[in-house]
Amino acid sequence: MYDLIVKKVLPNGTKADNRFEFHERERQFKIVGVGVIPKGKRKMMYIGDSRLTDNYQYRCLDMEQRSKVEFKAYVEAVGIDTLNDALSEAWERIKPKPISSEEYDIDFDVSQFV
Repeated sequence: MYDLIVKKVLPNGTKADNRFEFHERERQFKIVGVGVIPKGKRKMMYIGDSRLTDNYQYRCLDMEQRSKVEFKAYVEAVGIDTLNDALSEAWERIKPKPISSEEYDIDFDVSQFV
């Protein structure tokens, strides 16, 4: 599992930290958490903290329904477009870079090593 944090600023001035993990078994990124700093504030509020999970109705749900409730809270906090942009940026960060011959100085004779 890999943990990536993508910082975004929403049009209304709110700062959002989107946290993703890459699950190798499922071969996809998953949203793990979203933190929000409203404009004019300093303290980060994490979506899905105790205000969401201390609810009895939330605790009665199974795991699939809980993940849907959490995702809905993320979308309400930052919007689906921001989440998609952050997901694309996370993918761009881990995308492999092409190998260049200048970086590894490949112009010498390697026949003595083979």
